[in-house]
Amino acid sequence: MLAQHRRIVLVLAISAAVVLSIGAGAILLLRPSVEVRVTDVGMVPDSPQVGMTEVHVQLILRNVGSSQAHFAWFTLFAYDPTTGSLFETWAHMEVRLNPGETWRLSGTANVTGHPSGVAFTMKLFPSQAPSWETSLEPDRPVTWTG
Repeated sequence: MLAQHRRIVLVLAISAAVVLSIGAGAILLLRPSVEVRVTDVGMVPDSPQVGMTEVHVQLILRNVGSSQAHFAWFTLFAYDPTTGSLFETWAHMEVRLNPGETWRLSGTANVTGHPSGVAFTMKLFPSQAPSWETSLEPDRPVTWTG
């Protein structure tokens, strides 16, 4: 009789574990996931007499998840990697991406001088999730998961 109770308890425990793992898997599959990258980065110096440089960038957000991603707002910072001087800040509010959807932002900054490079930091403020910050390198995507 005791062995039969043990088998019943074991079957119930295994059944509960299977149900929980299926539920957890479904929750994880429904989380938004967005690939973030900067591309088409360019620095175009004006004539030496003018002393200005134009910095060009395109930010691409692509929803690679299975549910809608909603960002209350995000900010892209362009700065000099050597000195840390801020070149430009681009911000956008209320971005919603359905699964498979891509969103683009093109930006240009006029910078005094002729810096040797440009670096980018992205800060996301998703709806109903903690904020997220990352450094971005041209054509090297990073993925945010909600």
